[in-house]
Amino acid sequence: GSAAYNMPGVFVFEGELDLALLEYAFDELIARHESLRTIFREDEQGEVRQVILDTMPFNIAGYDMQTDEVTLKSLLQQAVTAPFDLSTGPLLRAGLYQAGTNKWIFTCTMHHIISDGWSMNVLIKELLLFYNTASNPLSPLKIQYKDYASWQQDQLNSAALQIHKNYWLEQFSGELPVLELPSDKLRPSVKTYHGGIIHHTFSKTISAGIKALIQQEGGTLFMGLLSAINTLLYHYTGQEDIIIGSPIAGREHIDLEEQIGFYVNTLALRARFSGKDSYRELLENVKQITLGAYEHQIYPFDELVDALPLKVDMSRNALFDVMVVLQNNEEHHLEGEQSLKGVMISEYKEVDQHISKFDLQFTFAEKADALQLTITYNSDIYEHATGERMACHLEQLLCAIIADPSMAIDQLDYLSNAEKTQLLVDFNGAAGSYPRNKTLTTLFEEQVTKTPDAIALVFAGKEFSYQSLNSYANQLGAYLRNHYQIQPDDLIGIKLERSEWMIISLLGVLKSGGAYVPIDPEYPQERIDYMLTDSQCKVLIDEAELEKFRQQASLYSKNNQGIINRPTDLAYVIYTSGSTGQPKGCMLEHQGVINRIEWMWHQYEFTAADIILQKTTFTFDVSVWELFMPLCWGAKMVLCQREDTVSPDRILSLISKEGVSCLHFVPGMLNVFITSLFDGADIKDAL
Repeated sequence: GSAAYNMPGVFVFEGELDLALLEYAFDELIARHESLRTIFREDEQGEVRQVILDTMPFNIAGYDMQTDEVTLKSLLQQAVTAPFDLSTGPLLRAGLYQAGTNKWIFTCTMHHIISDGWSMNVLIKELLLFYNTASNPLSPLKIQYKDYASWQQDQLNSAALQIHKNYWLEQFSGELPVLELPSDKLRPSVKTYHGGIIHHTFSKTISAGIKALIQQEGGTLFMGLLSAINTLLYHYTGQEDIIIGSPIAGREHIDLEEQIGFYVNTLALRARFSGKDSYRELLENVKQITLGAYEHQIYPFDELVDALPLKVDMSRNALFDVMVVLQNNEEHHLEGEQSLKGVMISEYKEVDQHISKFDLQFTFAEKADALQLTITYNSDIYEHATGERMACHLEQLLCAIIADPSMAIDQLDYLSNAEKTQLLVDFNGAAGSYPRNKTLTTLFEEQVTKTPDAIALVFAGKEFSYQSLNSYANQLGAYLRNHYQIQPDDLIGIKLERSEWMIISLLGVLKSGGAYVPIDPEYPQERIDYMLTDSQCKVLIDEAELEKFRQQASLYSKNNQGIINRPTDLAYVIYTSGSTGQPKGCMLEHQGVINRIEWMWHQYEFTAADIILQKTTFTFDVSVWELFMPLCWGAKMVLCQREDTVSPDRILSLISKEGVSCLHFVPGMLNVFITSLFDGADIKDAL
């Protein structure tokens, strides 16, 4: 039993409430709608079937809580979140908790399997009618939910439905995108439904402006808001292929309008666009996608999910994690003019009713000439403050769209002035000092002068002092300058296996004045060729080039060559994985690397006595601090062999043998490492 699909409402009743009349109104509702008398049981073949009972025992649970407010809140929370038993029912429950003289807290909770948002409006409208008139003046329903369910099953087995199925399969052909929104917390491995909620009202000026623009472009308000959410998500993720869900009533026939039941279908709306598109172009794109979805809405979302070859991910919803909803103006509420006779009704807000079925749901409503936004977020993934920022970013984005709908969406401004100041000034404040007038080469050479005989590097049982590394690196740097006329910001590829020569080559490239481009020898040749062509490396240091240098090394001085680089010169270019397209080279300067390493040295209170394990491949940016922090600040580096990096046992052996005091893990490798520790008592004891 889960509360994820409970549909609760909690209200305060004040006045002369007639309990018997309220129970009568519920009895009439249950008698009128078979769905409220429906339960779900397995048949002999193990298939779940709906069973409609002739009668459904129902009573409004009553409690006198006038002197026990603490227990009241606990009971209310239970009424909202307690799971239903689908096999016994009822799947509707109500409770009345007396909180004072002529004052009650009323709860009404339904299971989503027999209801939807439209159904709740029907229930409220008819409940008010039956109570206020003390009668049932309505004609019997022409059809019931079971008739619709039978019709839908016939449709699913008809040849006509294949056209709709083909449309949706075409929409979701190829590789399907997963929205990689930054989160505040580590995503739970199994999806949760804990929710938080944000309310935001856009000004009348913004509301009128965006509605006028959308109307001018021939779109509906929903299409325009969906385009705006796509734009916001693009700015957060950089993704140009986004799937967003949206509910649709599923009541195309007039006889379904007064029904209570689960008629709603979900449309998965996939937008493929470019950041260079304008909002106008994106809106036209979304308009066509939405119209196509409406035309083929009869195909059930659950059937689509079953038909697609989706990877099972227990931490996410199928196909999409963001929902966009536009509520219409035809909702019925217990509050206001349509209320119970003689009773003032208001919403009770002191119980947590927030369940989040998705990572994020953006719900829009038009109220008094202003657009209102409710963001429901999964509180196990996002903080409340993040939801508030999203609402403010959307408001800023709408302002930018209204001001210039022809501007490319990647140029639309969604940050407030305060956020720009925070990013550009506050976060870049130089409150901490670092050697901003030096380069990595200078810092390393200074360390060589301080501790020439100290061990700088350990690899495969061999030790190298600071002085010996410096001597080799000076010779290699001079060789590169002499043979290839290396200048600052020239790029030099390094394609070497892990060894002391990889470290010497990194230092040698920096001493030549150039910047290194790390290339894993195990990369596919196509990727290597692309990186070399894209970076326009002047030279590639591989085993063949290294052998040429070794034959000539004695011709070059082991002494430092003086200052060649400035702090603003490039130190390296590391290429991304290329998971979203072609790999991209990230260019970092000496001063940026030094700033990061200086901060880390002090933040984690390293000393020259530390021994740091270098196990990250030098093609990933984590390797940069593992390589240069010990070399430039005087600690010892222990370099793993390639086969060490994937073996917890070998890593543990190195830790023990070399007295390693610091190592870095990505979460996945850390989990494997920890599991290995607990699988073997001897390993755990050794650590």
